[in-house]
Amino acid sequence: MKKFIAGSFILLFSVLNIQNAGAETINFDSIIQKALDNSFDLKTSDINVEISKSRVDKAKTDYLPVVKTGLYTEYSQSLSKSDQTESIGDTVITPDTKMQSMLNTSVSYNIFDFGQRKRNLMMAQDDIEAKQSICAVKRRDLKLKIIDLYSNTLMNFKDLMAKEQIASVYNEIARYKGDQFISGNATKLDTIDYSINEAKINNEIEDLRMKLVSSLRDLSYYTNEEYNPDEVVISDFEERKSIPVKDKEPSIKNKNVYQLRVEKQDAVKPGEISLNLKYTPDYKSYQYKIDKKDKELEILTRENLPKVGMYMNYTLSGKDENNIVRSFQDFQNKNLALGLSTTFTPFDGIKTSADKRKVKLEIKKLKMERDQALADLKSKLDKLNEELVYYQRTYESNRKLLALLVDKLAELKRIAETHPENYEEILNEQIKLISQQLEIEKKLVNRAAVIKKNQIILEEIE
Repeated sequence: MKKFIAGSFILLFSVLNIQNAGAETINFDSIIQKALDNSFDLKTSDINVEISKSRVDKAKTDYLPVVKTGLYTEYSQSLSKSDQTESIGDTVITPDTKMQSMLNTSVSYNIFDFGQRKRNLMMAQDDIEAKQSICAVKRRDLKLKIIDLYSNTLMNFKDLMAKEQIASVYNEIARYKGDQFISGNATKLDTIDYSINEAKINNEIEDLRMKLVSSLRDLSYYTNEEYNPDEVVISDFEERKSIPVKDKEPSIKNKNVYQLRVEKQDAVKPGEISLNLKYTPDYKSYQYKIDKKDKELEILTRENLPKVGMYMNYTLSGKDENNIVRSFQDFQNKNLALGLSTTFTPFDGIKTSADKRKVKLEIKKLKMERDQALADLKSKLDKLNEELVYYQRTYESNRKLLALLVDKLAELKRIAETHPENYEEILNEQIKLISQQLEIEKKLVNRAAVIKKNQIILEEIE
């Protein structure tokens, strides 16, 4: 009996912080890193950023001259008796039957276009920033999702281990009552009652095992790894006695500033830090899109303004009546042309005005979506605030209560060694203490999860 009591207490002290040398131990940092490495959304976002960078390279080419070279070979045969050269529109009709060739090189360059090139380049750069901000939002949301999944898995694991320990205690009580029944010191009903309790807790264990399998499966989806629920140990979050914050005050004070109450490392009472929502990737992702649309609207406004460019053409030509090769050898005619070009579209129907109206409506829509995203983020921060205040306020009391429970278990062990007649009472008390300790551990897991969420939100604010 003493061996069982000693063994059960040793198991109880370690049941919620198990370290099994033969099992696979997983921790939050490794899980979140694997999730980031295997995320299809993040990989797609990275590709989208690279695509946007290629658009910037393309936009930069508008600042370079365009060089074109062409080689033309033509056979012309007169099918009429006319001996006059005629010109109709852009077509020149000659009475000669001949083979002719031409080599032409042209260089053109846009000198002035009222800033359209510049705005095209800025639009491409804004697109990169928008895609990077979207990537930051997805990365943050993935981390927050993993925190929820990991904390749920950790609590299922702790719950399962605790219930298995309680089941072993019920089993020992049932065996003890069975011995008492045989010796005539207990009734059959007492034995049945504890056997019923043991059966109930075994059903709870099976339910918890299924929950653990399900939560591990959820983690597997993000990490692309398989976890055996019978051979896995879930490590606690890294414990912190205070919530670290960035020592930063926003330079812009406006309606988008949100007060997040957190406890600083060197503070005893909860303090406050101002989070300017304009620093969040949620705001930036929409604002860059809006800036891009603003520049698109400016380009449309300048669409029909004059564009000034320069060009140069250098031409070699030759002809022969009978032989195409000799037409190349006859490259004696040379021509060089330099000039300025101005294009201007005074009226294009209502195409530009319709495009401008469309862009204005898109800007309005983006602003509404941006404001909705900020409202959603503020709602999350409100909830996080409430949880931070609650868990921070109850942290010390929970830790002290956990220490008292451990002390009480140690005292029960001492009493069991000297008063074996209290064996059943001690075992029943042990069941209560395991349940109480489990509830406190769950609160500490929730607190650690909230701290992690707070850190991740602050990490993405620049």
